[in-house]
Amino acid sequence: MKIGITGTRHGMTKLQKKFCGYVFEALNPEEVHQGDCVGADADAHRVAVELGIFTVCHPPEKHQLRAYTIPNEMRKPKSYFARNRNIVDETDLLLGFPSKRSPRLGGTWYTIDYALKKNKPVIWFSQQPELIIYENVTEEVKRKIRDAIGDGAWKTLNTNDVLSKGTYTV
Repeated sequence: MKIGITGTRHGMTKLQKKFCGYVFEALNPEEVHQGDCVGADADAHRVAVELGIFTVCHPPEKHQLRAYTIPNEMRKPKSYFARNRNIVDETDLLLGFPSKRSPRLGGTWYTIDYALKKNKPVIWFSQQPELIIYENVTEEVKRKIRDAIGDGAWKTLNTNDVLSKGTYTV
């Protein structure tokens, strides 16, 4: 499985980073694709590298928000929207981390909406309120994530009636 990342330039919350790690551990992706911007892209890249996952970078043409991560593989720079579409097109599942400031606008939401139009599985985790939404995600994938979360700090979330519905609040 190949996982694509999209998210806010403001970075992930601690809980989002923890969830990102649980998803990577649960699904054991062969690759993680990210857009090489500061914030969620760089955060997810660090989590993937820590777990020894092969990383693929889809950098933007503009340099202002580049994170300059060091991936295993680098794609040619493209416009923000073109590289976001490529991330979706080259992966099997999209993991999104939109900003609490975002009323469903901007590159993160464009990418999530594009993935949904392509009928790709999408898991997105908003910051305020902290909600995890599963769209087009199989029960097997949800179960793997639920199993990875286990007890630990997430014990209160590890219940069928919370996780299996596809949305939960923390």
